Amino acid sequence: MFDRLKNIFDKVKNLNVSVDKYRKESVIQSLPNVAYVNQAQKYIEKKQYKLAQEYLTKALDINNQDARAHKYLGKIYEAQCKFGDALREYEVSSVINPQDKEIWLRLGMCQITTKKYEQAIKSFENADKITPMNTDVQTGWGMALMRLKKYALARDKFVLASKINKYNYTAILLSAVMEIRLGEYKPAEVKLGFLTKVAPNESSCYELANLRLLQSNYQEAENYALKSLSYNKLMLPSYFVLGEVYSILKDFEKTNDIFNQAVENDLNNDALQIEWGKACVRLFRFEDARDHFNTALEKNDKNSGAQIGLALLDSYENNFEKLEQFKERNADNVYIQEATGLEFIANGLTDDAVEMFKKAYKTDKHQTYNILHLARA
Repeated sequence: MFDRLKNIFDKVKNLNVSVDKYRKESVIQSLPNVAYVNQAQKYIEKKQYKLAQEYLTKALDINNQDARAHKYLGKIYEAQCKFGDALREYEVSSVINPQDKEIWLRLGMCQITTKKYEQAIKSFENADKITPMNTDVQTGWGMALMRLKKYALARDKFVLASKINKYNYTAILLSAVMEIRLGEYKPAEVKLGFLTKVAPNESSCYELANLRLLQSNYQEAENYALKSLSYNKLMLPSYFVLGEVYSILKDFEKTNDIFNQAVENDLNNDALQIEWGKACVRLFRFEDARDHFNTALEKNDKNSGAQIGLALLDSYENNFEKLEQFKERNADNVYIQEATGLEFIANGLTDDAVEMFKKAYKTDKHQTYNILHLARA
C-alpha cells in the first residue's frame, strides 16, 4: 500500500515539474505551439537557426495559422539571405495578423531587397498606420522611394526619420545622398560634414568625397576618398572617385596605381574595368580604354556601359555601327552624345554637331574631348 502511494506521489511530483517547465516556456498554457515559438525565438537570438527552424516547424504542424511562427521563420530565411522564402513567410504572417507592429517593417525591407519597390511602399504605409512616427519605418519608406528614383519624396522621408531620432545616422546620410541627386549641394554638405565628424565611416567619407568631386574640389575629394578607404579598403566607389580625380588632373601614373590597388584587393569586376576605361578616355589613351571596356565585357557580356564606351571609341574612327542601338535609350549619356555629334560631322551636319557637342559638354565638363570636337564643328 505504501509503495503504491509512493509511486503515485512520484508521478504527481514529476508531472508538476513538467508543468512548471512548460509554464515557463508558454504564456498561454492551452496552446503548446506558443511554447515552441518562444523556444525558437531564443534560438534565433543565439543565431542557432537550425534548432529554431525545427521548433517552428513543430509549432506550424500544430497550427499553420500561427502568425509569430511564420514571422520568425521569415527572420531565419532573411538571416540566411533566402529573401524569396523570407518574403513568403512575412506575407503569410501579415495576412494572419495585420496589426503586428513589426511585420510590415520586415516585409517592406524584404520587398526592397527583392526589388518589389511599389509593394514595399504599401507595406511601409501599413506600418506607419500601426506605429506612426517610427524612424525605421520612415527610413525604409525613403529607401523604397529612392529605388524608384523619387528623390524629393525619399529625401522628405529620410529627413523625417532623422527628426524622429537624431541618432539615425543612416537616415541623415541618405537624405544627404538624395540632396546631391537633386543638386542641393549646400544642405548635403552640412549633413555630410556633421557625419564625418561625429560618426565617420567609409560611407559618409565616400559621399563627401563624391560631393567634392561634383564641386570640382579635387584635393578634398581625394582626401575624403582616401579616408574612406582607410576605414574599409573594399569600398569600391572610393576607388572610382580617386580614379576620376587623377584622370581629370591628367595623372596617368596615379590613375593606374589606384585601379591596380583595387585589383590587388580582389575588386576586379566589370564595374571597375568600365571606370578604368573611362579614366583612360579622359587621359586620351584610347587603346588602353578599349582594352578595359573589352575586359569588362569578358566579365559581363551584357554590360551596356562597356558597349557604349566601345561605341564612342569606334566613332573616333568614323565607325558608327555600334552607336545606332544606343541612341534612343541612352540619349542622356555623354558618350552617346559625343558619338552622335561625330556622326553629324561625318554626314556634314555641322550645325547639329555643334548643338550636340554643347549638350555633351553640359552633361560632363570633364569629358574634355568635346571641346576639341566643338572647335572642329
